Amino acid sequence: MPRTKQFYALIVSLSAILFFASPALAADAPAPSGAEKVSEQPRRGGTHTLYRSSKSATEIVQAYQTTLESDGWTIQSSGSGGGSYGGGGGLTASKDSQYLVMTAGGQAGATNIDLCVWPSKPSNDDC
Repeated sequence: MPRTKQFYALIVSLSAILFFASPALAADAPAPSGAEKVSEQPRRGGTHTLYRSSKSATEIVQAYQTTLESDGWTIQSSGSGGGSYGGGGGLTASKDSQYLVMTAGGQAGATNIDLCVWPSKPSNDDC
């Protein structure tokens, strides 16, 4: 096989390994308590998991911060707000080289939670 084809085959193989291995990152972060998992997919070298919950965004962020801290994660930033009609919030955290972004928002009683985990902090951490 010519060197160009060997190189191409190696790149394709490594890309496939990274693409199919990335969902395992979600297993490194605990799921938000009481939330229903809706979907999970690769996201820019990491994993994006969508959850839904009947809790408010503020409750979700506060509870998830406590869960992450007890699991050895360091909270980088955290905040939330809103009122009786709904609200939003989120946090960022790291553990070893891993980086996590969680956002929660929606109307009261129907909160969407986006959770992204990467092996290291990406240049674009938009979850």
